[in-house]
Amino acid sequence: MGAEMKQALASSSARVSIRIVVDDQSFRLSGWGDPRLTLTHPHDIVIRKSDYISDRTLAVKTNAAAKDIPRGMVKTLRNPDATGYLEIGVEETG
Repeated sequence: MGAEMKQALASSSARVSIRIVVDDQSFRLSGWGDPRLTLTHPHDIVIRKSDYISDRTLAVKTNAAAKDIPRGMVKTLRNPDATGYLEIGVEETG
């Protein structure tokens, strides 16, 4: 993740939109940035409904959790050969 994205996410007025895409399936959620975000974990990302922060946290106070991801998408992701991508958008609202 680039420095510009990290800087944009480090604001409590940053509205974060996230889209997970796997094959022909997609799932959208939104949340908020936070000045406490460090985004320093080398390979893990966590998107949280709470406001808990760790080095893995990408966004907080989101409108969805892992349990909300469509089961078909989860099943596809269990295949080690599955590929997908994560789109992250940040809009300053303040």
